[in-house]
Amino acid sequence: MARYQLQLLLSSQPEALAKLFLLVRQGRLSLIEANVKYEEPGLFRAELLIDGRVEKIHWLVNKLVFYPYFKKVEPTPIEVS
Repeated sequence: MARYQLQLLLSSQPEALAKLFLLVRQGRLSLIEANVKYEEPGLFRAELLIDGRVEKIHWLVNKLVFYPYFKKVEPTPIEVS
């Protein structure tokens, strides 16, 4: 199991948030924390803290960059002690 922080820049359309959380669920990842903030007109900035298998986290990142809702995706591994 691994823990990652994902920083995203995404469209402010409701479908973007719905797709984000649906993909987290489809990947069978554990969502520990989620923060979503208004960034500028038409954009949100989101920070997610997720747990799961590394392969599934990479799967999620690859899926997110495929959709036009997500403008930037930055995954960062977090050390868990």
